[in-house]
Amino acid sequence: MQDEIAKVSVGDETLSNVLEFNYLGVMQSGDVDPLSPVLHRGDIAKATFSNLSRVLTETRLSKDLRLRLWRSSVVLSLMQGCEAWEITQDVKQKLNGIVPKMLAKITGRSIAEEANEETSPVLLWIKDRR
Repeated sequence: MQDEIAKVSVGDETLSNVLEFNYLGVMQSGDVDPLSPVLHRGDIAKATFSNLSRVLTETRLSKDLRLRLWRSSVVLSLMQGCEAWEITQDVKQKLNGIVPKMLAKITGRSIAEEANEETSPVLLWIKDRR
């Protein structure tokens, strides 16, 4: 199928067709799947959370400080490129599946309690960035 698609040339060099590629930290997908960049950024955010989990779950630090650290590191890594995301129901569900798990570890509340918030803070932050 990739051979049937027209090729792009720059000078004497012909570029190969690929299904997806990373451009400035944002995964671009040739099949226009709105979940693709969200899944990619979600994996990066989970890795960031994992790297910082000892600090983010340290109860000797105030909950407010831990949440600010989470927003400034994990959430920003999740939201990179979010201005271009198509916010479908699947994207909302994916974000609402990632965020409550992390918040529950920070706040000590259950995942269900974090997921039952009326509006995901991340969805509000995405709207603010647009």
